[in-house]
Amino acid sequence: MGELLASKPGKDLICMDGARIVHEAISVMREEGISQIPVTDQGALVGLLTEADVLDYLTSGSGDASVQLADVMRRSVPTVEAQTALAALDEMIDIAGSVVVIDGDRHPVQILTKIDLVEWLVPRADQVS
Repeated sequence: MGELLASKPGKDLICMDGARIVHEAISVMREEGISQIPVTDQGALVGLLTEADVLDYLTSGSGDASVQLADVMRRSVPTVEAQTALAALDEMIDIAGSVVVIDGDRHPVQILTKIDLVEWLVPRADQVS
């Protein structure tokens, strides 16, 4: 999986602390053109905020965008490490749609999605078959 990570563009992963406000995350998502943000506490992954989570929260009537990310984020986040086998990564992405790559200290390194895996595999298809 190291080759897959190395093939991703060099853009830094955007993370936000769980104490930040949902309104701030919405602005970041819009400005950066992203749909999910790893949520951290002292740099370690504690959750994931997706645009679907925000939409569900706001339409539920539970509150508004002035709450902390920790109140809205999903806590169950599929994670992998750089040494995870490609078959395991494929299975996890197939189930969850995306995974957060973490280092040994649970710091988020990258988000991988189905299209990332597809784009990486296409040039290698001739080598596999």
